[in-house]
Amino acid sequence: MIRSVGGNNLLNEMAEIFLQRVPQKIAKVKDALANKDWSEMAHLFHSLAGSSGSIGAMVMMEYLKAMEESAIQCNVDSIGKNIDELDQLFLDVKNRLNTIIRSDGNEEDCTR
Repeated sequence: MIRSVGGNNLLNEMAEIFLQRVPQKIAKVKDALANKDWSEMAHLFHSLAGSSGSIGAMVMMEYLKAMEESAIQCNVDSIGKNIDELDQLFLDVKNRLNTIIRSDGNEEDCTR
């Protein structure tokens, strides 16, 4: 979808921004969890979900939406049990995006 609107340059640019910013936000999520800052966690999960959806990482987006809801409900058990999955989801998306970038966008948009 991104490629059909803006071509490979737009896709590559969006991927690079995503890959730069998401690790910083994940670190902030973990800080917010350590501080039990539910509002900040919800805000970060919401922001990450939007970024993930924009890049086509739908599995990651759905996971983040569920985590946002857990943060809104102050559900420390759910977040604590599932937070490590965020790192793996990001790694999967990162690998897929790097494959797409290296192939000059000749792959389908990221679906994880």
